[in-house]
Amino acid sequence: MANKESKLEIKINDQFTITRDPYNYILNETKTVTDKDTGAVKQIRGGQWYYGKLEPALCGFIDHCDGMQDVEVRSVQDYIKLIKDAKNDALNALKREVEKYEQAVK
Repeated sequence: MANKESKLEIKINDQFTITRDPYNYILNETKTVTDKDTGAVKQIRGGQWYYGKLEPALCGFIDHCDGMQDVEVRSVQDYIKLIKDAKNDALNALKREVEKYEQAVK
């Protein structure tokens, strides 16, 4: 039985993480909401999307983050830059989390 520390979790940004079950890579969205009655701020699960491989899960992140950022796309070049920036964020997060995972299983 694997210990809790060896669980794969890639934190891409404050809104998205990628986790893994025995069959899928799961892109998880977290939303921040404020309770209307108490004013308390809490995190809730937004969406979950399932992918057979890690690369499509990272591409899914790129698809789902489009329009969520405060970026207005004005041209094809702006859109390409937005995708490249999101891809770089995802790849950097992957590298960071893989290093943490490798240290945990040693």
